[in-house]
Amino acid sequence: MSLAAVSQVASTLGGLKSRYLKYLEAFCAANGIEVADVKKDGLTLRRAELFFAAIPVLIGLKYFENLSVLQIIGHEITSLKPLVEVATTLEELWICEGPLKDLNGIECCSKLKKLFLYENSIENCRQLAELSALSLLQIDNNRLSDISFLRHLPYLGSVSMAKNCLTDASLLEEGHWPRKLHHLDMSENKIGLIMVS
Repeated sequence: MSLAAVSQVASTLGGLKSRYLKYLEAFCAANGIEVADVKKDGLTLRRAELFFAAIPVLIGLKYFENLSVLQIIGHEITSLKPLVEVATTLEELWICEGPLKDLNGIECCSKLKKLFLYENSIENCRQLAELSALSLLQIDNNRLSDISFLRHLPYLGSVSMAKNCLTDASLLEEGHWPRKLHHLDMSENKIGLIMVS
């Protein structure tokens, strides 16, 4: 490799590292932590949030190994794979109002009880079948057409999936729903020939 090519790679890596550091700084600042102290103070954080800062990646979650609640709203997150770093403690997750399509990575969060994924671009939720502790799911305003994953969630009591692409009238049959279900919102879906509102 030529010296110019090595220099270009180093420059690109430096730029990438700089951007990731900015994302980590924004995340820390939003949660009252100095980035210089994240290795120490991150351990005490149980609840983290970040609203409308246009961050495209979940970065630095390894510093927050005791995190039980994570709220990310209004960001450009497209991958949930970094959740593996907090999978053993995370009980409540919000990834809302963004471009998220792919749920790969969420299946490792086996302790999740509450999941909010409203206003994204999600079409397939097969990974959610692995989240057997889930009791609340809010996945309104996405692009779901198949909800067969719900059968695998025995503790699910509340489901909101309004404004999706649900059309199959057989969804209204009792066998599709978890036994503990007490709240269901499927409004503004075109099920069969009628609009459910």
